[in-house]
Amino acid sequence: MGIEDFEFDLEQTQSAAPQVPRLGPILLTPENKRKLLVGAGVAIIAALVIVIGAVLVLQISTSGSSKEGDGQKDPALIDILSRLSNSEKAIRTHLQYLASDLLQGRGTGTIGEDLAVAYISTQFSRLRSTVPVASQITNVSRTADKRDSGVPSTVNTKAADSSWFQDVPLFGSQAVNTSSLVVSDRTALVPLSFQFGPDFVFKTDTTKTFVDLNVDSFVFMGFGIDAPDYNWNDYKDIDVTDKVLIMFVNDPPATTAEPTLFQAEALTYYGRWMYKYEEARRHKARAVFLIHTDEMAGYPFTVLNSTSGQEQIQLANTTENQLEFAAWITQSTAASIATLCSTSYDAWLDAASNRSFVPQTYDVSISLQSGFVNRFFDGKNVLAMIKGSTKPNEVVIFTSHHDHFGIGTPDKNGDRIFNGALDNASGVALLLSIAEAFDGFTPERSIVFASVTAEESGLLGSEYLVSHLSSNFEVIANINYDAMNVFGATEDIAPLYDLDYRAIYPVLETAATNEKMTVSPDTEPSQGHLFRSDQLPFVKRHIPAADISSGCKFVGKSADFCLTTLDSYRNNNYHQRTDEYDES
Repeated sequence: MGIEDFEFDLEQTQSAAPQVPRLGPILLTPENKRKLLVGAGVAIIAALVIVIGAVLVLQISTSGSSKEGDGQKDPALIDILSRLSNSEKAIRTHLQYLASDLLQGRGTGTIGEDLAVAYISTQFSRLRSTVPVASQITNVSRTADKRDSGVPSTVNTKAADSSWFQDVPLFGSQAVNTSSLVVSDRTALVPLSFQFGPDFVFKTDTTKTFVDLNVDSFVFMGFGIDAPDYNWNDYKDIDVTDKVLIMFVNDPPATTAEPTLFQAEALTYYGRWMYKYEEARRHKARAVFLIHTDEMAGYPFTVLNSTSGQEQIQLANTTENQLEFAAWITQSTAASIATLCSTSYDAWLDAASNRSFVPQTYDVSISLQSGFVNRFFDGKNVLAMIKGSTKPNEVVIFTSHHDHFGIGTPDKNGDRIFNGALDNASGVALLLSIAEAFDGFTPERSIVFASVTAEESGLLGSEYLVSHLSSNFEVIANINYDAMNVFGATEDIAPLYDLDYRAIYPVLETAATNEKMTVSPDTEPSQGHLFRSDQLPFVKRHIPAADISSGCKFVGKSADFCLTTLDSYRNNNYHQRTDEYDES
């Protein structure tokens, strides 16, 4: 049983689907202002999610009409949608609390997250239909960790039968007393020296309290890709065990001879930073330095630098072939290192962009040392279920992440708190409102509402959720929302979904049609939003999944309004302390 059981012709709808619908989360705030507005844009997204959910779990037809086929909207759908008429106030209330200074930026494993999950679970408990489900839908038995000792234990723990919470075992490390990154060809009178934060940032896979990287050479790895499906292998004919690697983020560019190489302008998973580190681990490298550019990464280096001194988080006890440093360097840092190697940044890029690229070893020393303050701890996923009537073991999971970056160093205005109003208090506010809209209805399939942890650290909460699902349940689909459109009504939606698994497209099209909207293709394919939020762990397991967001056709706005606003948000507010709520 699966999503294909709905009333549509899969082959026909696949051919009709837009070919590059990967815009992903529309991250909109007023330009250069510290405020987040709630209005028509969020209301439209809420209605769209309701229709999608109704099709999936009430099993009405993909036309949104009643089962009698009379052309009228299904009565259950009408009733649920009617509850959204006063949703703006509820969404605003949820958002205002979750983005308040009281929650201290909702850092994973902090009192801020404790307050957030207490609030979220309380909202679920107020509803008539939702029940705590952490111990039922997930396989929660696991090896616990002795908190803060750095030593895993072997004690098996199980959540209480009535728990709203799934504990997600995590490991955190915060860099302290970090040295400069020193690079020298041993003939230079003055070695190159780069500063932690402005010039490079990193995290570590290890649980060591001190890491000393001191090597006599490094390997330039091009784009660091091994992709048999594209006949591309930057790791050919070289053993990089215990080597330090420098490589570009993103994909090799398409060429005249191969205009669709690596999907041309659309970023593939091979281009994501997560993949680069994963592939390096598979090849047993010691450290990786990714070369950052605004264009290749999709955001400015300030996004990385703003949280560089904070705790870096990963799933506990899961990483094999650990990297001592999983790092980023700026373009100017890379250019200086290339010059020291008697080449240039441009020469590196040209060489890396060719399929015949061969890794290049340079007898140039690299030195970097850092101490680490470590801890084992739990993040928390909050899980609530509305149980299905006829197919209770088939579930549709709605996800949104509640974590953000907590408290950091003061910015130029003295602000230390990463409030994360848009990213992603807005998404959790919508999740709670959608749950309330469905309250009192008995779907045929079960609905799980999952507010997940540690998304900002690499989609850790959703990854743990998906990898620990009970075999008693079959996930039919995932609907995710990350950063709502708060800047006005649009004529279209631009949902994120896996182009290789388009079975969910007719459901998305139904939602748009019911709201008199259209489904648009991606206007920013190079951003790779498909890989940047909690739908990805579902997509990787071939579960139909989509991130629901507005398109770029804003009502009453100029054609360049959308992209201009997106650029402004990324440059001024994304993962910054200025992502705040203002009730005005």
